[in-house]
Amino acid sequence: MKLSFLFALVATATAQSQDAQSQGAQSQGAQGAQGAQGGYGAQSADAGDNYGSQQSYGEQPQAYAHEEHYSTGPVVAKCCVSVCPLEAPFFNPRTCACVPGLVEAEHHEEYSQPQESYGAQQSYGGEAQSQGSGYRKLQSAPEFTSGPRGTIDTRNMNIQRTGTIVLWVCFAIFFILACYYLKMFWWYFAIADAADGVVDGQLTPINSAIFHFLANPSLIAGCVCLIASLAYLTMATGNGWYTRCCDGRMFFYARYIDWVVTTPLMLHALCHFSNAPDEIWNFLFFSDIVMIISGCIASTICGGEKWIFFGFSILAFIPVLYYICILRDQIVDTTFFDPLTGLPTNQGQVLPFLWFYDTYSVIADLTVVAWFMYPIVWILAEGSGTLSVTGEAIVYAVLDLISKGVFGWIICNTQLKNNQIPIAAPGMPNP
Repeated sequence: MKLSFLFALVATATAQSQDAQSQGAQSQGAQGAQGAQGGYGAQSADAGDNYGSQQSYGEQPQAYAHEEHYSTGPVVAKCCVSVCPLEAPFFNPRTCACVPGLVEAEHHEEYSQPQESYGAQQSYGGEAQSQGSGYRKLQSAPEFTSGPRGTIDTRNMNIQRTGTIVLWVCFAIFFILACYYLKMFWWYFAIADAADGVVDGQLTPINSAIFHFLANPSLIAGCVCLIASLAYLTMATGNGWYTRCCDGRMFFYARYIDWVVTTPLMLHALCHFSNAPDEIWNFLFFSDIVMIISGCIASTICGGEKWIFFGFSILAFIPVLYYICILRDQIVDTTFFDPLTGLPTNQGQVLPFLWFYDTYSVIADLTVVAWFMYPIVWILAEGSGTLSVTGEAIVYAVLDLISKGVFGWIICNTQLKNNQIPIAAPGMPNP
């Protein structure tokens, strides 16, 4: 009995001990779980605090933008500047898009509100909806007085309606003059060819030599005006140009193609009237080509290097003007030629170019003055951009008409010096 009681007491103590151990384990597990949960939450909170406290990531772009605003200087276009329409003539180099401009309130009160709303968008990447609404309100404005900050005004970078009309007028004038000068060439050549070797008292070989002498420069004058008319037709129809990438200015390369062909022909006519030796003609020819090509290269460059090429062009241009003036003062060849055969001799008549000494003086002075103006216009137009594209087209057109149209007119309607010998003999047809 005592043994059974003792055994029951031991069993009860053992059960209580096991319950205590299980409760302690549960409480310890709960504490561990609670501690683990508290540690994870704390860690998360700490991590969250650390991520939020790391303002460098959130503030770094602001600092970078702040630094860029004060250190990078002028905005460099990320894309080529394009010609913008009149409704949105300002090019934004940051967004590579054309945007409308601003209108001053005191001049156009009805557009003051769009100006304020658009001007408040200091950022170039503003909302398209705000820009669009401002554009719809401003597109009927008669004229934009200014553009948003940082944009490029392209209104003077492309040719306007007035310039296009001038190009069409020049095309018509040059084409009519070309037809007239070629007609004069054919008239001079036909009479000289029919009169060769005829000595009948009406037309002598001397007269034939005069017609032959005038036929060559008349042909040159006609070809020069015909090529110029083709160039102006190209520009008037909206071709023969491209937009410069840096500033969006229209560059008419067709004009330089015209010059590189026509100016050597004009120099040939000058050398013909001055009886210049072949060495002088060759030198003037290559100097003129170098001058035109250098100027064309300078026109395509937007940086400071363009002035180097422009200076190179001027170095080639100065000898051309120099020899044109020198030839005017050195026409002293008084070689005689036989009046029947036209061959050089010790007696007879002087060479035909001396009969047109006054003509060379006129066309030489005209060429020097007109050609001297071209570099000045280049500096104001392609060089510095002071002159608008429309103004550039008008000034170049006037200079071309003077240097080519008037030049050919003087040649084809020249008169003998002191009227020594009549050009048209009795019974000969008139031009």
